[in-house]
Amino acid sequence: MKSHNEIIAFDMDGVLVDSKNSIINSLNHVLIELEFSALDHSRIDLIGLTIAEMLSKATNNLISQSQMLIAITKYRSQNDILGPSQTHPYTDIPQVLERLAKSYGLIVVTSKLQRSAIQLLKHLNLDQYFLDIFGLQADGVTESKDATLIRAQAKIDSLMNGSSEFVALVGDKKSDIQAAHIYGIHSVGALWGYGADGELDDADFLAHQPLNLLEIFEK
Repeated sequence: MKSHNEIIAFDMDGVLVDSKNSIINSLNHVLIELEFSALDHSRIDLIGLTIAEMLSKATNNLISQSQMLIAITKYRSQNDILGPSQTHPYTDIPQVLERLAKSYGLIVVTSKLQRSAIQLLKHLNLDQYFLDIFGLQADGVTESKDATLIRAQAKIDSLMNGSSEFVALVGDKKSDIQAAHIYGIHSVGALWGYGADGELDDADFLAHQPLNLLEIFEK
């Protein structure tokens, strides 16, 4: 039997939820207002970046600092509207989380603004499966995923009297795999997410669909 002191960390966009439409539509709302070209919905390479990184990449680094501040505010406002209606959990994710939560402690570590991540997961009724949800604490503050893991473990340790053991990070981008390895835990590549072909080749384990997570973690 596994212990609830063993912690599995999950990335959010592209792993727990399909949020492509809400993210791209929110970005396009902002880009068009600022007279930049709209994005094609194939631009999933932007998902998983911070909002500032997404806007810089979407405008080929042509967005000014003053425009960036306006754009971030407008994006947050629009995504708060579109997120709940245009985002949905991947097939089988609720059942997988429910089953894993019986044996492990589960957390979320995301590059999304923490407030927005909590709000969205609560709306989708997924927050019930997690001990806590960790994301960027403020717009404009960049934090690597391994740094988020450090912050997350400090808080979880405080809840468990220092006895938590982080065992894996499930992610869909190369940055997730790198963060897991830097932190010294297993990496699990979610192939149903937004990663490009071959992007997850360095993962310790690969999952083709959410149900594969049960095979990996229940061994």
